[in-house]
Parts: sequence; C-alpha cells; structure tokens
Amino acid sequence: VCGEVCVFLMAGKNITTLCERLIRDSKKSERTPVLLVRWACTDREEIFAGTLGTIVSVTAGRKLSPCVFVCGEVCAEAVAERTLV
Repeated sequence: VCGEVCVFLMAGKNITTLCERLIRDSKKSERTPVLLVRWACTDREEIFAGTLGTIVSVTAGRKLSPCVFVCGEVCAEAVAERTLV
C-alpha cells in the first residue's frame, strides 16, 4: 500500500513553499519521499530524490522548471536507490 500521493506540475519555483505547506497543512512527515523530475521524457531529463525535509537542499541552486514534483511513499524505492549512490 502506497498511501496518498501528491503530484504537482510546474512546481520548480515553489519547492520551498510547497514542502513547508505539505508538512504544516497536510501533516506530512519531513521524511516523506519526494521525486522531482525536470524535463521529463526528454534526453535532458534529470531526476532529483529526497524527502520533504531534504529536497530543497538537494536541488539548491538548480534551475528546476519545467518539473514534476511527486510526493509520497510511492517514491520510496526510487529515493532509496538514488540516495545510495
């Protein structure tokens, strides 16, 4: 069971606010897995993995638009694979 999944399109400029509000207003844990996919399905695709508590620092200084922000346990395996490298 993966539970709730939140997906946001074109969220690149609002990552900090988005994470803060998911934690505060939706009562999601800072440890909730997050994937951010920039330029999805293109040869320029980039995937960033972290949690609601870390993704802002993981992507610090990066231009993130256009991107898809996926938050929830459905991301857990991919986050684990990417953070072990």
